[in-house]
Amino acid sequence: MERCTIFQDGMDNDPADYNNLQDFAQSSFDHIVADAVTPERKFAGFKAAATGGRGAPFLECYATRLKSALSNSMGSAEAIAEAVASAAKEGGEAISAAIAAASPAASQTDYLTAIREIEEAIEAKTRTLTAIRTRLKSEHALRTEEGTAQ
Repeated sequence: MERCTIFQDGMDNDPADYNNLQDFAQSSFDHIVADAVTPERKFAGFKAAATGGRGAPFLECYATRLKSALSNSMGSAEAIAEAVASAAKEGGEAISAAIAAASPAASQTDYLTAIREIEEAIEAKTRTLTAIRTRLKSEHALRTEEGTAQ
């Protein structure tokens, strides 16, 4: 995937995002065609309707790009590592704020800070869980496609 528009829950969507979706798709298909049709290889269609070669180059090229995009999606190892780092940071801040709230001299601000930090830690851990589940689903989908699913 060369470019993408990422949507998240509760996000304000810019109308340009929807235009980008179709522009990015067009650009990707143009790139696929450029990869599959060269002066040495001239193919037409997704099946072996070749005018100088064999196979299904459009389909093979698209499948390769799709596998790459799936493995690099939100469930990538990098996305999981970033989510875990954020969860650890937020978790530490939540513990620190909760300790301050447990103090006999805790103020209303200490309680509110602890609540906010705990909520942020929960959100960060939820993002980590989502990243791991997404990677599991992506890898299962790739194994199923390749016939190696268990």
